[in-house]
Amino acid sequence: MTNIHADLQSTSTLRKPTISIRTSALIFILATAIVFCALLGISTYTYRYALDQRTKVSDWHVTQLRAAEDLRYMYLKYEHTWKDILLRGHNPQSYHNQLSSFYELERRIQTAIEDMARKLGPDSPSITALYTLEQEFYQAGRLYRRALRTYNEDISDPQFAADAIINDASINPIHRNTEFIEALETSRHYSYEQITREMQRFERTIALAVLFLICIFLAAVYYFSNRFIISPINRGISLAEHISNGKFENDFDIENTTTEIKKLLQSLQQMQASVNHASQELITAKEQAEQSN
Repeated sequence: MTNIHADLQSTSTLRKPTISIRTSALIFILATAIVFCALLGISTYTYRYALDQRTKVSDWHVTQLRAAEDLRYMYLKYEHTWKDILLRGHNPQSYHNQLSSFYELERRIQTAIEDMARKLGPDSPSITALYTLEQEFYQAGRLYRRALRTYNEDISDPQFAADAIINDASINPIHRNTEFIEALETSRHYSYEQITREMQRFERTIALAVLFLICIFLAAVYYFSNRFIISPINRGISLAEHISNGKFENDFDIENTTTEIKKLLQSLQQMQASVNHASQELITAKEQAEQSN
């Protein structure tokens, strides 16, 4: 019987699970905490990234607004130079210098508009206003150059020519520049709203993911506690009640349990006999091998 009990202990030792219930619960809690921290880190990083994007958008639009104001200043100077050429009088040296300044300003304005169009991109909400401003500027430039050619042919009344072009209601680049600045402001608000919507959508996704994770964690806690704490306690209480009342109906059947134990002992005895027989055969084979050597 001592050998049987030793074999029973060794068999029960071999059949123990490699991971205990406590270890599996700790692993689950640790994995849940890692996933939760990962979601929290991702949401924090994304929120900071969105704030950085808003700052970049703000800085970019401020830069474009300053460029639009510079463009307005250059155009006012351009217009003033043109009027100065017409109204100053017939001084060849002054006319030549002012004309060079006029064309230089025209090239600078054209370059500034092209640069702003390239920076805004074709999908910008304010690009249409910039194209309108560009067309208005080219139209005004053609009229200004035609007036200068007329002046160069010794116009009799340059003041009349200047006023006629300036007062033409269809030519107003300054007004178009104001419209372009308003379009830039609208584009900035649109970019802010777009980034804000993306941030809110991501926050809702993270909140749902965290809520789902918390639900899984609570369900697992309930399962572990019910399976390994509450149920054994309830079974112990029920068994104690049955023993105190002298009832062993279905929960604790002594006769069936005794029968099962007897069957187990018989199986263990058979296993012991098989092991002893195999050991004897090994010893016999070893002796025969030694004799043959």
